[in-house]
Amino acid sequence: MSRYFEALLPRRRRSPSDDVVVSLLEAEAAGDIHTGPELLAQCATLLLAGDDTTRNLLGNGLHALLANPPQWEQLRPDPDRLPGAVRELLRYDSPAQHAGQRAADGTVLHGQLVRPNDLVVALIGAANRDPMRYEQPDRLDVTRRQGDSLSLGSGPHVCIGASTDADGGQVRGSEATATWSCVSAGGHRVVRDGAIAGTRCLFAIHESEPESLCRTGAATSRDNW
Repeated sequence: MSRYFEALLPRRRRSPSDDVVVSLLEAEAAGDIHTGPELLAQCATLLLAGDDTTRNLLGNGLHALLANPPQWEQLRPDPDRLPGAVRELLRYDSPAQHAGQRAADGTVLHGQLVRPNDLVVALIGAANRDPMRYEQPDRLDVTRRQGDSLSLGSGPHVCIGASTDADGGQVRGSEATATWSCVSAGGHRVVRDGAIAGTRCLFAIHESEPESLCRTGAATSRDNW
């Protein structure tokens, strides 16, 4: 990936276009990002954070909705609920299941001694189902109003692609609810690769044509809807 951006950055410097890479180059020129490894890291991280997690949010989220028909039926005629629904879908089946950070200082966390430079791993999927924070945490509820989950982080550790993920989920969700009136989940294949949880392939049954198992509307972590 570094080689890809090492080739792309000089081209964007010579011929700027309206894209995120040019925005990062502008930040570099303003002194907000250092030239070299930091710029490359920002480009690579934004690509991964704004693309990989978005794909997995779309696949996981659509499968969750189709597997819970009452929730799909609540959302479909009321697109104004999409922002809250995207937050709930991120909570219900987070694309990122855990994340680690090195402790800068020593502390005691819930009775456990954490030393400087210890690796602390947050189990995001478990935290998003914490019954002390969420009522009926194992239930999908597109009307839930109990605050944001940890799926995209928070504070100084918020995901660099958080806004891209949320916007992408709302745009694609709007397309799906407007296009698919009568569908249900017809089976799916999941990906569980370390910290990443995704849906590789989702088959949707168009109930107006019950004999057909339609993949043209498949939500996947590799393809568009």
